[in-house]
Amino acid sequence: MNLQKARCLLVSILDVMKHTHHVQKSVSELLERSAFSFHQFLQERGLSADENVLKAYQYQDVMKQQLIAINNAVLMVQNSIESYVYTQEENDEELLCDHLSTLLQEIKESLDLAQKQHEDFTGNALDVKHHKEIEFF
Repeated sequence: MNLQKARCLLVSILDVMKHTHHVQKSVSELLERSAFSFHQFLQERGLSADENVLKAYQYQDVMKQQLIAINNAVLMVQNSIESYVYTQEENDEELLCDHLSTLLQEIKESLDLAQKQHEDFTGNALDVKHHKEIEFF
């Protein structure tokens, strides 16, 4: 494997991950603003939330928690790649192979955690068969 190409590939992946992190943060902030605006609308008009409105709030919370879970997985992988890209010796192929093995394991662990969080966070929001209330974290 050409070490320079591998390094360029890892830097490109980092760029994508940094962009993904930025988008996730922006969407999370928009979800929060949306919920606050809707709450403010109800308060200003003296309205109370019915069951559908409460579900909508729960769905927004689930979406935000999903974004956080995805972001945590992205950051774990991003940190691992950065630790190699910014500390590697220019021509150390053995270090690259070791790092890629570690990175693959960390990606698998991050994916497993993200999938578990996805299942935990969605609860009754996406699968009515669960018959459980959505938990807020």
